[in-house]
Amino acid sequence: LNGTTSNWLSGSPVTTGSLVPSVASVTSPVNYTQGATASALTATTGANGTSLLWYTTATGGTGSATAPTPSTASVGSTTYWVSSTNANGCESARVQIVVNVNLPATHLNFDGTNDFVNIGNVISSSSSYTKEAMIFTNNITGSNIMSSNTSAFWFWQGNLQAGHGGGFMNVFANASSLINSWNHVALTYDSATTTMKLYVNGVLVSQNNSVPQYTAANIQIGAFNSGSVFNGNIDDVRIWNVARTAEQISSSMNCELQGTETGLIAYYKFNQGINQANNTTLTTLTATTGTDGTLVNFALNGTTSNWLSGSPVTTG
Repeated sequence: LNGTTSNWLSGSPVTTGSLVPSVASVTSPVNYTQGATASALTATTGANGTSLLWYTTATGGTGSATAPTPSTASVGSTTYWVSSTNANGCESARVQIVVNVNLPATHLNFDGTNDFVNIGNVISSSSSYTKEAMIFTNNITGSNIMSSNTSAFWFWQGNLQAGHGGGFMNVFANASSLINSWNHVALTYDSATTTMKLYVNGVLVSQNNSVPQYTAANIQIGAFNSGSVFNGNIDDVRIWNVARTAEQISSSMNCELQGTETGLIAYYKFNQGINQANNTTLTTLTATTGTDGTLVNFALNGTTSNWLSGSPVTTG
């Protein structure tokens, strides 16, 4: 223990302070919708680490200093791994990052218990209007599509019906063929002629020429005064300040609008969120035209009361 041999010496390649880094910090899973623009994956080096190495396997393989950018072309999950390294070439254990590519949601599911969307006082008193929506209903005995406490557009006792005040049955038609399938429904009102018309899939099914003037009130998608709630799916809600013709309704009912059409005062495409995923942050229905809506009582996670895919009105 004295001198150049048989003693403690310096010069080992394992130097004091050159500790193996701790694992990198990551966020996983990373979620994208199909076709979305993805960014390069990110991670934070662990303690004593100075850089990162990226892998496509849990063990073995050659790491890359360049973070990968996931592909979103196909629905599914891809797993990556990343480790922390230091200047001495020491490397931490690898930590996993899962990238999920999901179907984008195309519509909103209403659970029939208490879900609805507030969109405000959209239509002025004594105004002409048109209400349109693509719907998939599970209930034709008492559920509302788009109503206020002064007017209703709804299903009741097996009918699709609508009206201003009273029994809200100024126009009506049997709805037995509409249950459990996607259909386009439209309601028009011409204030000058007091004429209300009801359309199903672009076809006129009921008309009344003596309907009282409309009285402005807060409109709810999927409810009447927060009750008689809708059970099923709703997509592509459009409100106009004109009574559209049958030709106008049928010519655009299966496609998304530009959002700049004359007379269009509120338009909701419902192209938000990820199909059946955790969408609990998406509590606002984005308006392409008009004012955003507010979701009320939606679970926003799972197969019901959430943003789902499968509407016939496809994005784009």
